[in-house]
Amino acid sequence: TLDDVFINLALGHGVDEDEEAAKALAAEKAAGTAADDQGQGAPAAASLQNAGIAQHGPTTAQPTQADKAAEQLEAGGGGSKAKGGWCELKGCAACCLKPGRYCCDFGCACCECACCKSKPPSAAEVERRAAEAKAEGSKPQSQVYALLQKSTAFQLRQRKTMCCIIMFPTLFITLISVLGSLVFVPMSEKAMSKYDWPCMQEMLKQTYFSGPAISVGSLSDKNNKFENDDWPPMFGLETPSFEFYVSGSSETAAAVGTTSQGAQAAWPNYGSWLASFEPYYDCTDAYDKGYDAAEIKNSEGRVQKDDPNGISYAEEWERYGNASRNIKNRNCKAGRPPVRVRQLTTPASATTVKTLDSLEASLDVCERAASPSWSWTNTSLAAAAQVAVGAGSGVLDKLSFGTLLEQRSNGYVTGLVSAAYSALPGTYPCLLSANKSSTCAALPASMSCKWNALGFGTCDYAPGQLGAGAPSMFTANAANYMCANKATASVSAALQKGLELDGGDGLDRVQSFCDWLVGLDRVRGTRASKAGTSRSDLNAKLYDEWEGAFDATTGTHATKFTSFHFAKADAAAVEYDYVAYYNLTGLCGLQGGKVEECESAGEKEFAPVPDYLVDKPVTRMMLALQGVMDAAILKTHANLNLQVDLKSFPAILDKCAYDPFGCRSITDFIASFFLPYIFLLWIYIIAGLVVFEKSAK
Repeated sequence: TLDDVFINLALGHGVDEDEEAAKALAAEKAAGTAADDQGQGAPAAASLQNAGIAQHGPTTAQPTQADKAAEQLEAGGGGSKAKGGWCELKGCAACCLKPGRYCCDFGCACCECACCKSKPPSAAEVERRAAEAKAEGSKPQSQVYALLQKSTAFQLRQRKTMCCIIMFPTLFITLISVLGSLVFVPMSEKAMSKYDWPCMQEMLKQTYFSGPAISVGSLSDKNNKFENDDWPPMFGLETPSFEFYVSGSSETAAAVGTTSQGAQAAWPNYGSWLASFEPYYDCTDAYDKGYDAAEIKNSEGRVQKDDPNGISYAEEWERYGNASRNIKNRNCKAGRPPVRVRQLTTPASATTVKTLDSLEASLDVCERAASPSWSWTNTSLAAAAQVAVGAGSGVLDKLSFGTLLEQRSNGYVTGLVSAAYSALPGTYPCLLSANKSSTCAALPASMSCKWNALGFGTCDYAPGQLGAGAPSMFTANAANYMCANKATASVSAALQKGLELDGGDGLDRVQSFCDWLVGLDRVRGTRASKAGTSRSDLNAKLYDEWEGAFDATTGTHATKFTSFHFAKADAAAVEYDYVAYYNLTGLCGLQGGKVEECESAGEKEFAPVPDYLVDKPVTRMMLALQGVMDAAILKTHANLNLQVDLKSFPAILDKCAYDPFGCRSITDFIASFFLPYIFLLWIYIIAGLVVFEKSAK
């Protein structure tokens, strides 16, 4: 480029002047040699003598041509003025790193000036250097070398600025490191030292089971999300309709069938039974509200469980008194023993105990008056004894939703069955005899103990077929087991206790509960209806009944939550190809119904009725639909029962999740967020240096 040309010319300018001076010295030598041949050797000797004396002081000898050439060299190097044989440049000492730099050689420069302090070379050296200078002068210097020289000279002039550029980030990083070592690292270490890491890893290794479920929520604008500011909102809830559609070609009809295990119509009292849960749950809401009001809390809102005036303390005192007991430590705080001894020494406040007793009595009266179990009588269940529709041989005749409960009733029924199971004679011996899988397996077979039958990592009582089912289906399996063995006195007593029955109708209501449980498909009216031969026919049917049928008894819309289309059904070859539909609107309500929203950690935010939405609703709904149809196929062709569930994966301990800084140092933090901006600051310095350099030319 043009700039490169000017740079080379500028750098080569000093070489040309030195070459001219060398030629003058060579001419002087030639003249001296000729004079010597003619007998005039004194002038040449005088020249050499003058050249040597020039380094040590003035001489009375007359200046020769060589002296003049040296003066010209000194003048070309920087316009110096000779004093006592020394070359003194006005700007040399100021711009160089140190004064007295040896710059007498040809082409040597410091801040583009030369300072002659070395002894003049001999005639032979002058000739050699002149030849080298001529050879080098014949070819231009490389651009890299030229730019390197120019950059070095420029940086030497700006050495203070260069020093600041280097020292600022160094000082900044040093301050950050000191700040991290003195402040942030101790904070991180203190936070991490609170946990027992082996305990944390052991907890994360534990897994849990989740089974199929029927998930329902709110549907369209007809269902109000709130009614009179009541929470949870019960008005307008969607309930599942167990009438579903099936489509398929005529070739699939024989293998699929057109009937199901359900009755021609739902149990007349089924709607009333579902509607009774609203006042029943209101009893619990009233109890919780009164209990919370009687708590003693600190300024931060935390409950003071050791305050004798608090209701939590009163409840613990009424249950245990001043007896000591062992409490298993369920958190992994460092320094806490696995088991601690808990003993109350101060009696609870009499006023608080009275408040607690009053709340419990009110809850008991309220729940007994509103308990849905009133429906379980022989008289009310007479309609449930109707014969199921048809008795065909298709897979639909084996399809059952009996093990799946609606979310509205699931918690209540599960609580009753769990209480009854806990009252069985063999439950606590298994639970107390072993706390590991190995010790549980070593127990006698007569105890019927099985590790993790309930899915909680405990040694559980699992007699007969109870231990063969999926852990997530343990409630349904336990209920069926107890109902099948209700003639046994201990099992009957456990059922009566679990169902909270008293009086002379206890056995009658146990029998009614078991009839209701076993005949749940008939009670619900579970049945299939033909919906054409193609998926288009099925879609048209579903769209026509999108909002379901409103039930004034429950105040809900009974909505189809599933339907099936069979592309192939060959009973002889045992081959089935089907598509299961599920109602996504019912799962996620009015928030668009996106699967990723339903399955996210905050799926409750997208559910109009979060109290009736299970965890992972889409996954568990699909598991239910696929599970019941596959179970029906296996039951038809192999007479096998099928249960499915999900099991979580063990988690890997991530200590950084417990570090307030995420295992990042303060240097990492600043580098991640502020380093780009720190680099941008140099734009002003670089721009200033460029402008200064241009203005200095």
